[in-house]
Amino acid sequence: MRANERRRGHVLVVDGERHVGRGLRECLSRDHDVEVENRADEVVRRIDGGAHFDIILCDVMMMPDCTGPELWEKLAVGHPAQAAGMVFMTDGEMSEPARESLAKMSNLCIRRPFDVDGMRALVRRRMALGRA
Repeated sequence: MRANERRRGHVLVVDGERHVGRGLRECLSRDHDVEVENRADEVVRRIDGGAHFDIILCDVMMMPDCTGPELWEKLAVGHPAQAAGMVFMTDGEMSEPARESLAKMSNLCIRRPFDVDGMRALVRRRMALGRA
């Protein structure tokens, strides 16, 4: 790979709202392979089965089976590198337990709405830094 080429990342979007996942897939798929899940238990099953994602963009509150911080806790036990690669997304609404959990983590948490160029830049920076 030449110095000016970017590595194509494997990005997972985890959000209970399907339109958010579709929008992020559309936004990022030009530069990265993007998959979408809306259930945390499916994410854990896939990663337990050997799937690896460079970056996991995960909503804080909107999954039907658990919160983003709860998914982080599940991944941190057996897959700490995957948990470390999570970027949380929130519209600002979150439960007190979720807020407390996020305060204990070093993971980035970004607010929605975000712009397309900003999201592309965030993923590009994390890929370049090897934070993925």
